[in-house]
Amino acid sequence: ELPHGIPQVTGGQSEYRPEDLINLTCTAPLSIPPAQLTWYINDQQAPQEYLEQYPSMVDAEGREGSRLGLKFIVRRWHFRDGQVVFKCKGLIQSNRKTSLYAEESQHLGIRAPSITPAFRDQMSGDSEAAQTALPAEFLLSFFLLLALHL
Repeated sequence: ELPHGIPQVTGGQSEYRPEDLINLTCTAPLSIPPAQLTWYINDQQAPQEYLEQYPSMVDAEGREGSRLGLKFIVRRWHFRDGQVVFKCKGLIQSNRKTSLYAEESQHLGIRAPSITPAFRDQMSGDSEAAQTALPAEFLLSFFLLLALHL
């Protein structure tokens, strides 16, 4: 029985800074045979050392739901044009050339603005500007997120 639906990615944030921990899990829908999962970072297959193998979930009818984690520290060079794209692809093949199931999900992470001393003062309320205006970094992040969801 082939999967119904696409792999689900869980555990992500909308913004990341260099040195943040990425900890995502991809779960394929239940099927016989189970889908093979592969993680990609910016369209490049993730290194083996970034992967966390989890046991499959099995239902009463013997269908399996594959799970694969992606766990690593994101670096500056992972961000391209201020973002990093994580994709999880699920695949079931009948032979080397024919796919019975091929679906993917993605998680987009935006590089969060750096926290400058002035921004920190504004957020803590230590400056007069914090009382009257939103920080420029906040507005930029807000509009970037808004544009990505349109």
